[in-house]
This record gives sequence, structure tokens and C-alpha cells, in this order.
Amino acid sequence: MNSFFTMAIAIFCIFIMAGCSLITSLLLLNKYNKHNHKFHGYNHAKKFFKRKGLYKGIVAFGSARLKPSDGDIKEIEEISELCAKRILKKKKKISFITGGGPGVMTAWLKPAFKLGAQTAGFCIKLPREQKTNEYCKIHYDFTNFPSRKETFFDYAMCYVVFKGGFGTMDELFNLLCFIQTKKVEKRPIFIYPASYYKNICDFSNFINKKTINKEDAELITYCETKEELIKNLYKVIDNYK
Repeated sequence: MNSFFTMAIAIFCIFIMAGCSLITSLLLLNKYNKHNHKFHGYNHAKKFFKRKGLYKGIVAFGSARLKPSDGDIKEIEEISELCAKRILKKKKKISFITGGGPGVMTAWLKPAFKLGAQTAGFCIKLPREQKTNEYCKIHYDFTNFPSRKETFFDYAMCYVVFKGGFGTMDELFNLLCFIQTKKVEKRPIFIYPASYYKNICDFSNFINKKTINKEDAELITYCETKEELIKNLYKVIDNYK
């Protein structure tokens, strides 16, 4: 009898210890998730977009500061409209993705949204930006830049870099670094207009000093005219399976 009670108490103690260990592990995991916003935000966003059925898309980077009256905005809207018509005509599952704010972001989504194409805004709160623009069929509010950028890279079938500032440069150079180090798949990167980025993206000194390879500099396709950019985007759209 004493042996039975001893065994029962031992088993009970084991269960108590296991329960305490499990609770401790859960508390530590919760603490880790609270402090590790990058991965929490990224994984949550991936699940969210999967539920919403977001397609891979043409990701556009560019300034939030350009005004609707700016000629560059009108041109981006024209490019977006032509691409949306092509996508819908070809019945391709391709979305239009950008940051979801004003300026270039609104210009890229507006015509596609009005034509019925899928549009998505990967939003983040910034001092100079206002609320999410109304042309995002799907939008998600990120709390930090790293998880937002990783999600951009996951959902991109190609990239278009329009006129922008430090934020646009940050996205472009992060992308180049990620592709160079094989952290993300290589996708077409189109810069438009080429003249705007001529000095910033002159990598000849880098190549001469062998700090990058010639192939690294060739990751970018420079487009000087609207027609040149549209031709390249049509090619990507038509070849997308």
C-alpha cells in the first residue's frame, strides 16, 4: 500500500513539474514575441495575406511627397492603367502592391483599383504620411520596417522604382543586398526614370574596386522612357505563369 501511495505521489509531482515547465515556456515565448516584433509582424502578415488570397504582384516603390498635380503622378497612373488592362485581358493573377500611402503609392493603385485589378497596401505609420489610401482592396498595418520589407520581397514578381527619397533608397538597396546574398529570389528591378537615379546608381567605382561584381550592378534595368518601362512590364506580365 505504501509503495502504491509513494508511486502516486511521485507521478503527481512529475505532472506538477511538467505543468510548471510548460507554463514557464509559454510565458517566455510570449515575452519573446512581444520583444521580437519583426518576426511576429512578418508571420502574422503572411497568414493575413494568405487568408485574403493576395497574388504575387508588381511592387512599386516611390515617394509619398509627390502631389496629385505633379506630372510624374499622372505618368505613373498611365503606366498602372496600361498594366492593369494587360493583366485583366490576359486573365493573369497579378496584383498591384505598394506602401498604401499617398503620392506614388496612390498613383500606382488608383487606376488598377478602378479597373477591378487586385490592389494591396503594405502600410506603416510615418510622420509625413496620412491615412491609408482608399484604393487598397487589401491592406495591412505593419509596426516596423523589417517585417514590411520582407513581405514586399515575398510577394513581388517584379519591382518598379519610381522617384523617391531616403525611404525608396532604403528599399532599393535592401533589395539589392538580399538578392546579392541570395536571401530572396532574383526578380526584375526596373528603375524609372533612369536619369533621376543616374548619380546614385553609378556603380562603376564599386566594380573597379571589386567591392561588388559586375553581375550585381546588372540586377537593375534602367528605363529612361515610359514606353521602355511599359514594354518591360508587359514582358513580365505575359511570361508570368
